[in-house]
Amino acid sequence: MQNNKSTLEQKRNFVLVCIVPLLILVIEIILVWYSSFEAGGLTSKNRLTVVDAYSTEKIIIPVKMINGIDVPSRQVFESKLSTAELCKLANDYDSSVNYELYENGAYLYKKKDNKIIARATLYKTEEYCELNYIFENMYVEGIVFPKFLVTQCFDKQITFNNVQYEFYAIGDISITQMANWLSSTNNYNLQVIETENKIISTYKDTQTEIYFESKFIAVRMLANNTEN
Repeated sequence: MQNNKSTLEQKRNFVLVCIVPLLILVIEIILVWYSSFEAGGLTSKNRLTVVDAYSTEKIIIPVKMINGIDVPSRQVFESKLSTAELCKLANDYDSSVNYELYENGAYLYKKKDNKIIARATLYKTEEYCELNYIFENMYVEGIVFPKFLVTQCFDKQITFNNVQYEFYAIGDISITQMANWLSSTNNYNLQVIETENKIISTYKDTQTEIYFESKFIAVRMLANNTEN
């Protein structure tokens, strides 16, 4: 009896040793698949390409993407190169692409006839397992939001004073700094309401509210009538 019991325990332990690593592997595969599915699927391509928020112009970084996330407005990829090295490659590939390095990422912009015709940002991420970079056009709720000037960004809802916002960021950027940056794009008509800690930005028929609360900057779209 004792030998039979011992044999059964050994078999059970053997099965557990085989099944547990398999379960862990399956869970990891599901998590990677789910995160990539949410953002558009895993893709490999010969170069990174982001399309500007308001035009068909593109900013290109000539490095391969292996099993990354690819949509026209955003590329999520893995690279061992530094942010500065990736930006330099973009400039080497197309001299009309300029860049500025910041503590939390880089701002890339393409100029033609002394006018900026495309914008993008590049920054590190820990959201997507081994994919450690995001390269995107910064479009948020009707504006191009300068993500490189803040510490963190969240595509999540947040509520201030019973008003729901669809996106928020954390960082030391003032209303004046934000207004100056938006003005520099030459895309927006701005109404700065400092007594209410907000900016109302209008681009064509799209209107956006940017609200400031301590270190929080929250964004929501007020109107979007571009289809009319």
